[in-house]
Amino acid sequence: MCGIAGIAGNPSPENRFSVERMVQAMRHRGPDAFGVETFASCCIGHARLSIVDLGTGQQPMFSADRRQAITFNGEIYGFRLIRQRLAASYNFVTSSDTEVLLALYQKMGKKMLDVLPGMFAFAIWDENSQSLFCARDRFGEKPFYYATLPDGRLVFASELKALLASGLIEPQIDEQSLGHFFKHLYVHPTRCIYKNVKVLPPGHLLRFEGGRCVVEPYWKLPEPVAAPISESEAIEEFTRLFEKSVRNQLVADVPIGVFLSGGLDSSTVTAVAASTVNNLRTFSFGFGENINELPVAESMARRYGTVHKVLQAGNHKISDLLLKTAEIFDEPLADSSTIPTYLISEAASRECKVVLGGDGGDELLGGYDWYKTVAVAERSRSGELAKTVFCKVLGRLLRPFNQEKAARFSTIAHGMQLRHILQTDRKILAALNVYFSDSELQTLGIKPEDIAESAVISADLPDSAMRADICNYLPGNILTKIDRAAMACSLELRAPFLDVELAEFCISLPSRLKLKNWTRKYLLRRAYENAWTEEVRKHRKQGFGAPVNVWLSLADVQELQQQIFANGSARIYDFIDRAQVSRILQKRDYQSWIVLVFALWLEKNTGKLCSRP
Repeated sequence: MCGIAGIAGNPSPENRFSVERMVQAMRHRGPDAFGVETFASCCIGHARLSIVDLGTGQQPMFSADRRQAITFNGEIYGFRLIRQRLAASYNFVTSSDTEVLLALYQKMGKKMLDVLPGMFAFAIWDENSQSLFCARDRFGEKPFYYATLPDGRLVFASELKALLASGLIEPQIDEQSLGHFFKHLYVHPTRCIYKNVKVLPPGHLLRFEGGRCVVEPYWKLPEPVAAPISESEAIEEFTRLFEKSVRNQLVADVPIGVFLSGGLDSSTVTAVAASTVNNLRTFSFGFGENINELPVAESMARRYGTVHKVLQAGNHKISDLLLKTAEIFDEPLADSSTIPTYLISEAASRECKVVLGGDGGDELLGGYDWYKTVAVAERSRSGELAKTVFCKVLGRLLRPFNQEKAARFSTIAHGMQLRHILQTDRKILAALNVYFSDSELQTLGIKPEDIAESAVISADLPDSAMRADICNYLPGNILTKIDRAAMACSLELRAPFLDVELAEFCISLPSRLKLKNWTRKYLLRRAYENAWTEEVRKHRKQGFGAPVNVWLSLADVQELQQQIFANGSARIYDFIDRAQVSRILQKRDYQSWIVLVFALWLEKNTGKLCSRP
């Protein structure tokens, strides 16, 4: 896991100095080694976090004939099997997965991506063709930013802060990306917060040759399975693929652990990993009495005898953490779980270099409550107004006596209301999970986003919803969050659920195997419920979100707000009228949180640093 950077195109004596500055800006991603290599028309750099082949895996790495060089960020799971198949035609001199990429490129060219597993973002300079070949993994686990310069050069890096450190780009805010952030908490994964910087989308490759940049997809979401598959067949295949994925992702030459939240996904990863690794390290995080899954996580740690560590939010000042995350996330990200993700990454990094997590399980297997809402919307029929009202009223009446049944009837009512929206608009993400409406954005003076959400819409609306999240929410929010938070602590975070073979299998399954009646993650429950403790089986999903209404009321956060917003020259007033900012902050809800996060991000990333006494 590393940071990569480079410049290709017109030769310039300044290229090496710019690349060195970019790599220096990412030393948190790779504190173990630093490297820069220069060709006449290209310079590439690398900051290394050593995970596999600690002694001979330094980068940038040259091919045996020194006609190609690579800078690579990520891990290729199961690379040793690929290496064995290539050994007859390539003279390997290291035992690293990086050299496997070079061998594959020489043998297959861009077709290498068809057989390449793992999480990755890489760039290969080919001296023979005077071209740069780059690619990003299918789900967007690893980042890749780039920009074309007026003189024809292309500059790229793992993080925006590195790209800007080159001194070659003057950033300009993209209004549509800003609108998407205010609506959904994150910048859309195919765009950048700066209009003059681009993002290589997940599952895409980039080729730069002769001053021309071509970007094209090499992968797409698999189609729904054509042949019927039984429940027992699905369970058997899912179990086989999941355990294979966990075993592959436990390969490392450094200490390894698991983030154990108490949820179904991380509990399953823990159960499988503990059968392979002795004295497995596990890490959990708690917010306090109101949002606390620690007892559930601890029950799994006891069952599997892990070396367990617990972290509580109460030991830290939220204002300090807000300032820290504003630096870490070089694009604005208002998901409140960024703070606990950073804290648990920091704690884990003191004992491990690699941690496995349960990310991706919700999107692949139907883990969010709103998928049930969509399922209800699909099943409802015309003339349901009376039923909708009835369910709403019944939900409210039951709330004091049976919260679970009350929530169920409220979900039914919500689903019925959504049916018409989903049938007429079909933009699933536009119908749900919106924090500022288009009219509210216009009131604030922010242009509403006009970005087509990537989704495959089918007759199976819950399946469509999951596909939409895999294409949008997962890379734009979840994977961005875990990459930046973990790498800020020099920690590699792996996601076994996103193994390409496993993920493709899950995506292709019909939603009836993921959502059955009112059961989320039905397939996962059937496959692994015996591997969980009773506490895990009975626990209601809480997620990793934070109590923002409580945090916004804290004295230190109020003091931070006063420092930022009392300043008439605060950057946020370049975008939102002062009276509107004041109105939103008084609400102390998620809209207030979004405004605060954006204001801090502006101060930390656009030239005016926020200072504290």
